[in-house]
Amino acid sequence: MLTIFTIFLNIVSSVHFFPIMLAGIIFLALKKCVKNSYYYSAVTLIIGFLFIEYNNGFIPFSLTLLSFFIYIFVIPYLTRVISLHNLNSYIYIITFYLGMLILWSFTNGFSFYLLKNIFINILIDFIIFG
Repeated sequence: MLTIFTIFLNIVSSVHFFPIMLAGIIFLALKKCVKNSYYYSAVTLIIGFLFIEYNNGFIPFSLTLLSFFIYIFVIPYLTRVISLHNLNSYIYIITFYLGMLILWSFTNGFSFYLLKNIFINILIDFIIFG
C-alpha cells in the first residue's frame, strides 16, 4: 500500500514541485524488510524506488543501490558512533537524503532549489514518520 501511495503521490506532485516525496519512508521500510527477510515486500519497495527514479531522471536502481550501501556500510557505523536509539530513524532518513543529494549533484548539478526541496521533503518525511 505504501508503494502504491508513493507512486501516485510522486506522479501527481511531479507537476508542481520536486517529486521525491516519501523516499525516506520507503528507505526505512526497505531497511526493515531486508533486516527481517521480507524479500517480496522489498521487491515492491524497489519498484516504488524505480518510479521515483524515473520521475527524477536518476539511473535505474541508483536509489536502491544507495539504500543498500547505506544499510550495509553507513548504518553500522552510525549505530556504533551515535547511541541515541530514539533518533536513529531520523538520522537514517537524513543520511539517505544526503546520499540522494550527492547522487543528484553528480548527475544533474547542484542548485539551491534542490537543497530547498530536499529540506522540505525531509520535513514531510519527519512529520509522516514521527
